[in-house]
Amino acid sequence: MNSTHHQSNCLMHQVEKIYVLLLNWLVTLFQQAYQKLCCPENCDSACPHCVLDFDQRFAMDNLDRHQAIRWLNKEWLDDLQLPGEFAFFGPASAPEHKKIYEAILYTVGKHSCRGVRCYTGAPLDTWEIASSSLRTLTYKLAGQDIDVEIVLPGECLDKLDTLDSYLLAGMADLPHVRFLSSKQELRAGQGHVIAETIGSEVCSHWAGKNESVISFNQDWGQIEETDNILVRCDNGEVPVSLKRSMGADELRPVINENNDCILDVYQELNGSMKEFGTGFWQLILDKHSAGKELLTDDALAVKSVQYHDRYLKSPLTAGLFFLLIDALRQIVGETRWGSVYVDFTTMNIKSDKGYYPSSRLWDDWKENGIRKEVMKELFSSRGMNLTLRNKEKREIPHHRKLTVEFTSNDKLIISFDQGVSYWQTKYTEFDFSLTAGQQAEHFNRIINNPENRIHAGDANHTILAVKRV
Repeated sequence: MNSTHHQSNCLMHQVEKIYVLLLNWLVTLFQQAYQKLCCPENCDSACPHCVLDFDQRFAMDNLDRHQAIRWLNKEWLDDLQLPGEFAFFGPASAPEHKKIYEAILYTVGKHSCRGVRCYTGAPLDTWEIASSSLRTLTYKLAGQDIDVEIVLPGECLDKLDTLDSYLLAGMADLPHVRFLSSKQELRAGQGHVIAETIGSEVCSHWAGKNESVISFNQDWGQIEETDNILVRCDNGEVPVSLKRSMGADELRPVINENNDCILDVYQELNGSMKEFGTGFWQLILDKHSAGKELLTDDALAVKSVQYHDRYLKSPLTAGLFFLLIDALRQIVGETRWGSVYVDFTTMNIKSDKGYYPSSRLWDDWKENGIRKEVMKELFSSRGMNLTLRNKEKREIPHHRKLTVEFTSNDKLIISFDQGVSYWQTKYTEFDFSLTAGQQAEHFNRIINNPENRIHAGDANHTILAVKRV
């Protein structure tokens, strides 16, 4: 089933690419045909200045450009053009039928561009730099020795949190990547400029109608609304904004060495799934002395535990989170843990009944209710209490953040750039048809199987920002 689904997706992707190529070709063909029909000598039917050529000389009596223009007319061609509200770049505006990621890569290769300049904006609470498609595109282009310039809003540096600033600095450390600051967002008419190629004879630009297209998140450059269009322009008139270059040192956050710590985690937690939580907290104890004081002080009880993660939707991620909290409970001990409730906030699961059924440990649950019940059963199996709150995406902070508060009112805060989603395991079947209690028992059996191991994901590493406040 899964193999068939993958093949179907690949086929649909290829069909979409062919459709886009044919559509662009047909529009160009019709426009060129119309130009041929508009005879510069204004002939009666056909002449060598318009449609009559050597190959058509024996069909002269059947040629009549006026009849053709009644069908292939200016009004019909205008219907193939962009509506006026989307003509961000003036007459040179054209619909971009590719996804922004594909369009940029295709254009860079076709015109041998030296680089790409990408623009960001929108409210900072919509940013998710760690999972951003722009971050992925940047690594892809830089790895091909293509220069990437990322333009940030001028006021954003003072408002970014530690983890986001650290992520940007890490990108700026790469060859071929640099950041620019602009006091004013670049607009083209009513459009928000998303990206432009640089260093070639043909300079291409892309823009979208809504501000959300330049948010530094996984939907950067994506046009999701049915009434919106990704617009392209080649060598058109585009405003220029003043930009200031920013190096990695300027982007890198100032760390209070007494209370703050940034951890780059690679394969340190690879090993038995059962020991994942223990290994995680041992890493914190070894690397963050201020956190160790709180975790090992017998006079401090745990007052509250809070975690928010928009994307925790699978048995694997739910189980790894459960292992983290269970290991925390074991470190502080039953007395200090008491009867505290773990307060977990996550995003509502969107119904996707049209997709293939879930059958693997890392597949998603399809409904909020079963996720909630399974997680509560899982925590209950270790004598822990869980409160799970489902909210809309905009209501949840974009960072995956774990906050442990102690009776001294001190807090240990751990921010994850990718959450527990960074860690993966081998192919493991999971029966989603079981009841909540049975699914919890199933996962506990998976944990206790010594053959089930956790390993680092496809990303190069994950980042933890740890602080005591």
